[in-house]
Amino acid sequence: SGTRITLAASGDVTLPSAVSTGSVSISGVDVTAGALSGTSIDVTATGLAIVDGTWTAGAVNLTSDEIAVFGSIKGGAVRVESTNISGMFLGDGPLPPAGYILSSAEVGRISGSSLAFVSSGGVSPALTINSLSLDASAMSGSEIISFEAGGSIKIVGDMAINGLTDPASAIGFYAPLFMIDAGTGSLALNNGSALGGTLNIYAHDVWVADSAILARLLADPNYAGRDAELAVAPNGVSGPVINANVINVEFNNNGPRTVTPYTLLVQNTGSATIQQGFLATEANATLGEGASGLIDMVINGQGQTDAGIISGVAVRDGLMEGDDPARFTANSTINGCSVGGGACSQTPPNELPPIPDPGVVIADEIALFSSGAEDKPLFGNEQQIVDNLEELIYGSELDPEDAEAQAKQDEEEAAEEASSPISPPTPLFDTRPLNAKSSTDEPISGGGNPALIGSEVEPTGGQQ
Repeated sequence: SGTRITLAASGDVTLPSAVSTGSVSISGVDVTAGALSGTSIDVTATGLAIVDGTWTAGAVNLTSDEIAVFGSIKGGAVRVESTNISGMFLGDGPLPPAGYILSSAEVGRISGSSLAFVSSGGVSPALTINSLSLDASAMSGSEIISFEAGGSIKIVGDMAINGLTDPASAIGFYAPLFMIDAGTGSLALNNGSALGGTLNIYAHDVWVADSAILARLLADPNYAGRDAELAVAPNGVSGPVINANVINVEFNNNGPRTVTPYTLLVQNTGSATIQQGFLATEANATLGEGASGLIDMVINGQGQTDAGIISGVAVRDGLMEGDDPARFTANSTINGCSVGGGACSQTPPNELPPIPDPGVVIADEIALFSSGAEDKPLFGNEQQIVDNLEELIYGSELDPEDAEAQAKQDEEEAAEEASSPISPPTPLFDTRPLNAKSSTDEPISGGGNPALIGSEVEPTGGQQ
């Protein structure tokens, strides 16, 4: 103990026997080590690194192109880094043809007071997270688990970090672009069955959407129709994609895309009236050091309060209280509501209500309004009005005597029109009775233009 062991080789290095010392530093192509213990362990492999025993130290740094964890890593601060150009893959899911792969079981064999998973080799995405569950109940500190990538980070499976009893315990993601495939993936920070921890995302762009939208965003972050598509939930998806006690997004220029605006986009995964996408007690979007410009923010989600869950415009009002809308682009919205304030999800005051479908029977439309909780008529004569309206529009059979008189009157009017050298002008109002007999007891208003119902003279001059 207290001594330092350094092994550097141009080829492979294998240490099958246990090594216990002050500090261990090993480098080679393929590195295989059994039990290691000391104050610090630093292993670098340009090829495959194999953890074949228990590695225990106050600080563990393992850098390699590929990895296999058959034993375990137990330390204080543990950092696992991939240099593979095909990227790092964590969790259980479809296996890539190549890359740095850690299954859920292997990740579960790595523990420490803090964990860092770093991908410095891949580009798009540099770090892919499949289905993965981590237990953080024995961890302490402000940022206990971090995921870092020189390229993008993409969550494509269900990711959960459990045991976050301390609200200040943070999970950090560092990448130029952070993505969650809302059709297949999710991210939950849990304290038992409640929201837990703090989610910190440091990026230039943050996108939570289904794979089709993500593909279009990669081609053009502001493509036509983007915001309308973000308002509709992916097929088969319901409920928040991100669950955390606190969500913090800090924008920076640490990546290839440095143009502004920065983008924060969260697709609706609920309904048109109850938008979901995230659930949190607090959410913040800020500019980091050296960052400047507007934030293009279109997000959907809910808030957790002491009184319960809030949705819709209440989320907008809560998040924007005391904030400056000028920090965001003009199209920025929360649950479809402009960050600048005002009403949302309502018919504009100068917009006419939709015209009813002419194919719907009027009696059916009246039934929709008259079917209340107690199913009682409002005035007592609704059925009479319905009967009169049906008779008004569809006509009724006349009594034989009335029918003969009506036919005679029609013949006389036709003969008079035929003998006149000039056709009479089209009347604005047809003064003939709509029907020869009616049992209407109450006046009817708003029945439309009578000249368009039952008139024998074809309308002209714009009357259709």
